[in-house]
Amino acid sequence: MSVSRSALSSAQNAIQVYSRMVDRAAERIAGWGLEQVSDPGSAAQSPLDGPATAGSGTAGVDLGEAMVSMMIAQRAFSAQLQVIRTSDEMLHDTVSLRGSGSGKG
Repeated sequence: MSVSRSALSSAQNAIQVYSRMVDRAAERIAGWGLEQVSDPGSAAQSPLDGPATAGSGTAGVDLGEAMVSMMIAQRAFSAQLQVIRTSDEMLHDTVSLRGSGSGKG
């Protein structure tokens, strides 16, 4: 049982970490281009002027890198959720086996 508890604890901690990573990446993506729009005197290209390239973000934000970071964090988050689901199923099966075994006697 201690292995299951440590797996659950590890998965819970990882979910918190990856959740923060998703949030940070989402903030970077959402903020991309806002500096250009808010500063009309800027000589920088407006997001409306043409297609964005991977390295054409503002304030050092690389849109491509932010998207990749978000995808990695989302997949890692999903993997940790699967660990929790699997652990839950195993515990449910264990409880079911103990319940059905106690009726025999």
